Amino acid sequence: MKEILFFILGIIISILYFMHLFLQLLQIRKKINSPIFLTFPLRFFILSLLLGSLFFIYGPMAVYSVMGIVVGRFILIYLLKAK
Repeated sequence: MKEILFFILGIIISILYFMHLFLQLLQIRKKINSPIFLTFPLRFFILSLLLGSLFFIYGPMAVYSVMGIVVGRFILIYLLKAK
């Protein structure tokens, strides 16, 4: 049961992470200066902190969240192409 929850958590993290990246790329395309909270280093720091804490607390069980992140990326690509 925990494996499924970690997998779903990974999908949610992935959709939030890559949607944020997509919105930032749209702003760059429009040549709008983005504030500091939309920059890559902060987004990468938050993702690495989240994944690091998952691995520290749950150990090998957190691998399922990484698999969810990989799968969630393709789900988001499919959802964005459907628009």
